[in-house]
Amino acid sequence: MNPFVVQMHGESGAGKSTLALAVGRATGAVVLDKDCIKGPLVEGGIADPQAGGLAYDIFYLLAESILSQRLSVVLDSPVFWPGIAERGRALASGAGGFYFIVECRCDDVRLQEQRLTTRTRLASQPGSRAELVVALGRPGVMRELSEAHLTLDTTQAIDVCLAQTLGYIGYGQG
Repeated sequence: MNPFVVQMHGESGAGKSTLALAVGRATGAVVLDKDCIKGPLVEGGIADPQAGGLAYDIFYLLAESILSQRLSVVLDSPVFWPGIAERGRALASGAGGFYFIVECRCDDVRLQEQRLTTRTRLASQPGSRAELVVALGRPGVMRELSEAHLTLDTTQAIDVCLAQTLGYIGYGQG
């Protein structure tokens, strides 16, 4: 089977990481969380814009290394910046694989706030909807995708979202 790249998308607290981990467990794909790279950079004193750029550089190098081993990868980082989808697509293409974007949406603001305030978070992640609004208001942040993608309502059970994702990427189908 050719490797695949699943690019997660959506706001913080929408369920990207939870679904990314479920997809990884179900398919054997390696899950890369960009915040696990960016968080320590921010904690180490690197300013957010520079830390973000460095984190993405490392993130994509790791993804390329994983794909070169013929393993699939789930990229747990939203498509809020120009070029992210193109980089993901190029990674998949270079590995002879397939590229998919899965958008997680949590339109229940109380649930999203609960997720944000109760999770264990890294320095690079917002801890509330108020912090999220500030982060999403930065210049250059793209909120809407023009790319083909699957949109999931993550107020549904994780098993439902996982089944929809696996169907979308054609995993387990002849």
